[in-house]
Amino acid sequence: MVVSNANNLTSTPRPARRRLYVVAAFGGVLVACAAVVLFINLSRFDEPLDPALAALETSRPAFAPDNAYPAALEFLAADARNPHVAEIAGDIRKNFESLKCYARRYLDCAELLIAEVAGIDALQPRAAVLFERYDALVRHTHFVDTPERDAETRFPRYNAIRDVARLRLAISYRSESTPEFLIEAEEDLAFWKTVLREGDSLGTKMVALAHLQDTLDFLSTLLRERELHETEVTFLEQLVSPFSREESNISEAFLAEARTAVWSEIPPVAADASWLTKLLMQRNATLNQLYHEEIVLMQQRARVGANEFYEQGAHEPLRRELRLVPRTLYNFGGKLALSRSRWDAHEFPARVHDQNGRISLVLLQAEIERTPGADVAAVVRASKHRNPYTSEAMEYDPGAGVISFKCQHTAFHPPEPPDLCAVAVAPLGDKPVVRKYPVT
Repeated sequence: MVVSNANNLTSTPRPARRRLYVVAAFGGVLVACAAVVLFINLSRFDEPLDPALAALETSRPAFAPDNAYPAALEFLAADARNPHVAEIAGDIRKNFESLKCYARRYLDCAELLIAEVAGIDALQPRAAVLFERYDALVRHTHFVDTPERDAETRFPRYNAIRDVARLRLAISYRSESTPEFLIEAEEDLAFWKTVLREGDSLGTKMVALAHLQDTLDFLSTLLRERELHETEVTFLEQLVSPFSREESNISEAFLAEARTAVWSEIPPVAADASWLTKLLMQRNATLNQLYHEEIVLMQQRARVGANEFYEQGAHEPLRRELRLVPRTLYNFGGKLALSRSRWDAHEFPARVHDQNGRISLVLLQAEIERTPGADVAAVVRASKHRNPYTSEAMEYDPGAGVISFKCQHTAFHPPEPPDLCAVAVAPLGDKPVVRKYPVT
C-alpha cells in the first residue's frame, strides 16, 4: 500500500516536526543573509575612491633624463652580438656558489666570493658583455622606475645585476690595488644610493639596500684583511657616509605601492584570494581601507628617524583584525583579504634603519683600524657611531671579534638564519665553510 507524503508528515511526531521547522527556518535565514551579503557587495554599491587615491589614477612620476631604469630592464636582453646573455648570467650563478650568500645574514660573503673568483678565467670572455653593461649602467645619473606600474609589471632582473656587481668587486679586490678597488666601490655606492633616493617602488629601494650591503661587506673585508694607509682609511670613511634624510625617508614609496594597487584590476592584497572572497569584495572600498589603515600609517612611520621610530614602537607589526559586526558584511571579501595579508609593511622602514646602522658599524670598524693596539671595547664605548635605535654604544664580542647591534627588520618573525647587524673586526679564520644557503 502506498502512503501519501501528507500522511507521512501528519504521522511524524510533533517534536520531530518542530525540529524540521526550526532547521528549515534557520536555513531560510542563512539563505536570506547570504542573499543580502551578495546584494550589498554588488559592484554598483562600491564606494568612490578616496580623493588621494583617485589622484594617483592620473599621476605620473617624472621620467628623468639619463635614466638608468631602461638599461636595468634590458640588462639581460639578447641582441645580434650577444644572443645568449641570459644563459651567461645563469652560468655565473651556477659557477659561483657564494653568490647565494647574502651579506645581510652572513659576515663572510665577500671573503668567500673573493676566494672563488680565481675560477673566473674560463668564464671571463663570455661574461665580458655583462661587465660592460654593468659599467654602462652605473654611469647613469638618475634612476626612476617605470611610471606606469601595476601588479603585473615586471621588475628588472635585479639578481643578475647584483651577481655581476659582486663579481666585479671581487675581481677588483683580488687583482687591483687598494686605491683602484676603492674607486670601483665608490661607483657602486654612488649609483645604488641614487637608486635608493630616486627609485619609485618599495621593491626597487629594497634592492638598492641589498646592493649597498654587498659593497659594505667588501669594504669591511678590506679593513679587516689589508694593511691600509691612513689616506686610504680616510677615503673609505668619505665613501661610507650615513644616509641623507632624502635617502632614509621612504614614505613616498608607500604611496607608489598605493598607485600600483590603484592601477591593478584586482588589488594585489587579494590577488591570491579565493573566488568567493573576490565575489564579496568591493574594489574601491578595499583600496580605501588599505590606504587609510596601512599606507598612511606607514608613511608616518617612514618619515621619522631610527631613534624615534623605535621609541614609538613603529618597528612592531601592524594589527590587522577582522571584527564580526554587521558593518563587516559590506566589502567582507576585501576586509578578509586585508586581515590575512602577508605584506609585512612595518619591515621596510626598519630595514632602512638597519642598513644605516650597518654603515655606522663599518665607520666604527674604520675608527678601530685607526687605533691599532688600542682597547677595542674602549673605542666602541667612546665612539660617536652608536646603536641607531637606542643611541647606546654598539655591542662588542671580544671572543668573536664582532661589533653589532640588534636588527629590527625581521625582529618579530626572524628568518633562518636571521638578519645580522654586525661586522667582524678580527680575521674570520681559514676554516672551510660548508653551508646550505636558503632559497630566497
